Amino acid sequence: MNLIAGTKNKYEPFAAKNLGIGCERCHGPGKLHCDERADDPATAFGKEPNREEKKPPDTSVVNPARLEPELRDAVCNQCHLQGEKRVEKEGLRTENWRPDLKLSDFVVVWGRNPVLGEKNLAVGQVEQLHASKCFQKSAGALGCITCHDPHSMPPEKDRKEWNRNQCLKCHANDFPKVGVATTVATPGKTDPTRGIIPPCSQPLVHRLARQNDCAACHLPRRASADIAHTALSDHRIRRKPPVEEAQGRSLLPGELPLVGFPGPATPEEDRELVIALSLMNQGMTSTQNPLAGFLAKKLDNLLPQRPGDIELWTWQANRLTREGRFAESLLVWERIIKTKPKEEFLLLGTTLAAVRAKKFPRALVLAKRLAEISPENATHLVMVADILKTQGKFAEALPYLEQAITSQPAGVQSRKLLVECLVQTQQPDRAQTEFDTLVRLTHSGEGDLRRWFAKILNGKP
Repeated sequence: MNLIAGTKNKYEPFAAKNLGIGCERCHGPGKLHCDERADDPATAFGKEPNREEKKPPDTSVVNPARLEPELRDAVCNQCHLQGEKRVEKEGLRTENWRPDLKLSDFVVVWGRNPVLGEKNLAVGQVEQLHASKCFQKSAGALGCITCHDPHSMPPEKDRKEWNRNQCLKCHANDFPKVGVATTVATPGKTDPTRGIIPPCSQPLVHRLARQNDCAACHLPRRASADIAHTALSDHRIRRKPPVEEAQGRSLLPGELPLVGFPGPATPEEDRELVIALSLMNQGMTSTQNPLAGFLAKKLDNLLPQRPGDIELWTWQANRLTREGRFAESLLVWERIIKTKPKEEFLLLGTTLAAVRAKKFPRALVLAKRLAEISPENATHLVMVADILKTQGKFAEALPYLEQAITSQPAGVQSRKLLVECLVQTQQPDRAQTEFDTLVRLTHSGEGDLRRWFAKILNGKP
């Protein structure tokens, strides 16, 4: 966002482009598809869409329905398969994936260990579907688009019947009733209480109360574990879902909180396992993390084989930091930064490592480089000023703090540092003015803030 000239905290409108789901997200690059239709006016507006099997397939664009199961499902899984952790393979990004490619060639998905109990996550439908008997016995025939049309949704009044008909595509003749013809209804044409009796063991009165809605019993809505006030359909499609879910248990020695998905993990995926487990425990010290020893051993085995794997080496540096080995961590960061000296994330990691190792001159060089690369990033500017303050260079820190406040007027840390540097450079009146602004910006702890300011004025920071 760009600051409006002449203001301190007003910005130009933010124009977001292409943040929605477009055709190419599921059908791949569309230029050839469009060019062919531009050359042939008869099909320019999509007349006679090619949806019948008897017609030749349209090879100018990907049709997920024509793909083999793994490739078909990858189109949905790119967004709807998150797992507990999802780790990109070395040198690849999820953005590199295109429809008609295997998603598993780009990312490794890690699921929650079943012994811990099931969580009904907002994006957990793929894992649930894989656990269903329907999916397991379908030999790949059952997928997301079996029941979900990504282009449209039936009206609310027809939804139960429409959903039921998707079930009846497979289950219409499972248990035919004697003397009763079981048929698949056309949406809007059949009263769900008459004319259709799908095979079901429930008493008729129960089924009619649910309007013959298969999903009401077999895909019950359950509260989401990670989004409040939200209910989601349970995609395990169980015959008799329990009233209460079975409780999980704690992990036993040697058990990991993550398992491979959709199948067991392989040794070739040790790299992604280390990264996934590190992400899960990144806020812990080595003494708090029960997997610290396991991760350290895995890293020590993997790193000699992967000297150029930047992501894996950053986790080695983070591991050394958690173990309190700050000088060693800095050496690893310095090795990493040589590969991409202008990468902002890597520069930040190296700067923080230098600060922890108390190598302030080096930290200052790196922090200034960050500020040059991203001059409107208030965090980088404050970091430069903080290092300068640590070195007693209060006057040199002032312009960085003033620039940070221009970029982020409500920043509390930048104003506190500014007040301190103004006091140290013998500018008490301006320090008082900035402190008054600071008080107005904070919503609590005014007493503590005033006591802090009194100490600063008395030379006791």
